[in-house]
Amino acid sequence: MPPDKRGKFKEIKDKISRYFSAKPEIKVGYIFGSAAKGAEHKLSDIDIAILVDAEKLPGDASYKYKAGVIADIIGILKNTKVDLVILNESPLFLCFNVIKDGVILYSNDEMGRIQFEARIMSLYFDQEYYYKRHAKATIDRIATEGIL
Repeated sequence: MPPDKRGKFKEIKDKISRYFSAKPEIKVGYIFGSAAKGAEHKLSDIDIAILVDAEKLPGDASYKYKAGVIADIIGILKNTKVDLVILNESPLFLCFNVIKDGVILYSNDEMGRIQFEARIMSLYFDQEYYYKRHAKATIDRIATEGIL
């Protein structure tokens, strides 16, 4: 990551970590995407993923909770380009990529984080063959038949 982006990244990490530490239901927070790679540009958003203690978040409140966290982070960062993913509700492929390419911003439950990451990696690697086979079949079909 270029030196000029490291300072900005550290500032984002510090602000979000402080916010997460005041929310005991958030077990782990990651930043992923271009911001985590130091490759953001003026159209980039800030991609954040959280693992929430399921017992502290009723299922029917998930959307309202997510909207509240996004609003809080927008206020903290003074940036409206924020995307939030709740890993408890996310597809396996997305969870795996957050773990693989993301940066941990915050964790208040290291054992829970490790168990979550191990479970996601195990499930992903069990399915990886099928993901790759499907992707190859799709690319081959597009190459021979076109997109439409």
